[in-house]
Amino acid sequence: RGMVATDPARRQDLLNNCQADIRMKPKQLRNNMAALGGGTTAQMPAVFCNRVLSAIESGHLTAADLNATGRGDISPKVLSVVQGREGFRLSP
Repeated sequence: RGMVATDPARRQDLLNNCQADIRMKPKQLRNNMAALGGGTTAQMPAVFCNRVLSAIESGHLTAADLNATGRGDISPKVLSVVQGREGFRLSP
């Protein structure tokens, strides 16, 4: 968390990797993520990754939250971040 917040190059690298990973997801999943996040499919990787990374930097989300999400257990906390309801309304 601290390294991300203090190292702009590391943050950008994490954003780039996150966005690349999302672009590799199946189209239907990307469409669902865009609908959930309130944006277009083209905007979704940048918006999603910025929101999640900002939430990690602020301490609102933890590695455990992300790991649970990866297993399909999406908590209300994660959902609120993805939807931009927790103060993470970032543009791409």
